Amino acid sequence: MEKQGKCSTSSQRRNRKRKPQEPSIPKYDSDSIFAILVAALSNLKKQPESLKPIVNKCLDELRLSLSLSLINPNPILSLLPTLLRSKYAGIASRGAEIVGAVSLLSLEMNQEIASDGETVKGLVSALASTKKRVSMAACNAVLDLGTTCFGREQLLHFCALEALM
Repeated sequence: MEKQGKCSTSSQRRNRKRKPQEPSIPKYDSDSIFAILVAALSNLKKQPESLKPIVNKCLDELRLSLSLSLINPNPILSLLPTLLRSKYAGIASRGAEIVGAVSLLSLEMNQEIASDGETVKGLVSALASTKKRVSMAACNAVLDLGTTCFGREQLLHFCALEALM
């Protein structure tokens, strides 16, 4: 008699630990995402471990929405200096990626970002970050912002060239 081994069938399932689900955020609802992001950023110092994933998810949704031109980027501009100066690499790098994405939307948006001194200062300070992810994202955003003459002038005014060297 042969011993019958256990055959693995597709109907048998393994018990796997599931990751805790992150809070679901409505896709492309920029008002909701913006409100959640503002609330999470205002309490980030109190509860960083529970709020960082929410902030990161909101920023990912915003970046995707911006690249697909599905939302108005104007409300987001007010948060860029805070995002760029974050001590958390994931948040700062996503902020720089959003600066780059918005800079490439139109000449008007590029000029609006370049005319905001706090955003440009935050971007220049992110260039000097010790975190490679942040400095690379900031460098890419500087390249995107520098696609217009006004953007280049503002970057020079805030010493971006020196920071790059």
